[in-house]
Amino acid sequence: MSGEPSLPTEPVGDPEPAPEPVEPEAEAPSSDVDAGTQHPRNELNNYAQRRGYTMTWDEHASGPRENETWTCTVYISGQVYGRGIASTKNAAKDAAARQALQYITGTG
Repeated sequence: MSGEPSLPTEPVGDPEPAPEPVEPEAEAPSSDVDAGTQHPRNELNNYAQRRGYTMTWDEHASGPRENETWTCTVYISGQVYGRGIASTKNAAKDAAARQALQYITGTG
């Protein structure tokens, strides 16, 4: 699979804040992913499925219900690839997916 970034091999815990993903030096960014898409979660899911990677989410709300702040973290094969913080869960997941796509494509 040349031309695609390989996944980091060391496990990432869940410290606050999560470390930024580190791009492998020898691999080129993936060119078959659109980091500017209007549907970042779908694009990221398709990327993971095409490669047989497992994608999972961690979702946490904080603050009072009328003024919640959501923090969503996306993991690909157990590694942190993106984190988003927003006033709604969907917006936080989109932000995390967009960050992951920017890392994967080398545009972030």
